[in-house]
Amino acid sequence: MANLFAKCVPVVLLLSVWLQSSGAQLTVDDVTRVFPPVNESDSRTPLYVALMLAFSGGFVSAPIAPGVQIALNLINADQSLLPGYTLHYTFSDSQCNGAIALDSFFNQVVWAEPIKHFMIGAGCSVATEPTAAISHFYNITQVSCDSSSPQLVNRDKFKKYFQVIPTELELVPAFFGLMQFFGWNRVNIIQQEENLFTLTVESLLELFSDANQQRQADGRPEFIAEVKTFNNLGGRNGLDGKKFFVETLPSNIYILAMYSDNARKFVCEAYKRGLTYPRYVFITYAWYSSYWWVPRGDVDCTVEEMEQVLE
Repeated sequence: MANLFAKCVPVVLLLSVWLQSSGAQLTVDDVTRVFPPVNESDSRTPLYVALMLAFSGGFVSAPIAPGVQIALNLINADQSLLPGYTLHYTFSDSQCNGAIALDSFFNQVVWAEPIKHFMIGAGCSVATEPTAAISHFYNITQVSCDSSSPQLVNRDKFKKYFQVIPTELELVPAFFGLMQFFGWNRVNIIQQEENLFTLTVESLLELFSDANQQRQADGRPEFIAEVKTFNNLGGRNGLDGKKFFVETLPSNIYILAMYSDNARKFVCEAYKRGLTYPRYVFITYAWYSSYWWVPRGDVDCTVEEMEQVLE
C-alpha cells in the first residue's frame, strides 16, 4: 500500500494542481455522477465516496475531478489494498456556497442512496466549513484538498474533518516579508467577510503590532493598515467597489483578501478610478485560477483595461 501511494499521490496531486492552475473549464456534465461505473460482473462490494466540488462561485475546484478518478482507478486495480471492495464516488456541486453545500450534503450525501462512507469536499472553504461542522454527526469522515480556512483546524468543532494543504495563515509571513522587502509601511486591505480571509488578515495585523513595538523604539515609521470589510449579502455592507475609493486611503498598496470573482469587480472599479500600475499595486492570491481577471460577464471592463491595473 505504501509503495502504491508513494507512486500515485504525486501524479494525482500534480494533475489536479495543473488542471486547477491552467484554468481548465469543466462543466457539471463533464463529471460522471457515479465513477467508476459499477461492474455487475465484479464480485467485490462497492463502497461509495461523496465527492462535492465547486463548478462556479468565488473558487472553482472542479478541475481536481480527473485526479480523483485516477486515484480510484489505481486503488481498485490493486486488489491488495481493499480486498473484497471497490471504491466509487457520487458527485455533487456546492457552487462554492455554504447554503447550497448544506442542501447537497443532506439531499445527496446523507439521505440519498447509496450509503456514503467518506466525503471529499466541499469544494472551497465557504462550502466546507458548514458541512465539516456536522459531518461527524452522521459518522462521515471528510477530507479536503482545496479548503484552507484557518477555522478548519479547530478539532473541537470539526471532529471528523481533515485537510491536506496548509491554511492561509502560512501566507501571512510572506505578506509581511513582502512589505519589509519593498520598504512599504502603509497598506490598504480589502477583505471579504469569510473566515478564510478575516482570520488571515487578523494574523497579519498581529505581526504589524508586534513589529511596531520595535519600530517605535528605533524611531522608524510604524506599519499602518486600513482595513475595509464587505460581505456577499449585498446592501450597505456588500461589495460596491465605489465606496472603497470614496475615502482617502493611506497607501497606494492594496491587498485584496477575497475570492477572485470579487477581485475582478474591484480591479475593474480601480481602472475606472485611474488606479493603475505602476503607481498603484494590487496583491492577490496565487491560488486564483489562471486568467482570473478575464471578464466573465460580471464586469464592464475589457481584458486590456483590467491588465492596466495588474502587473
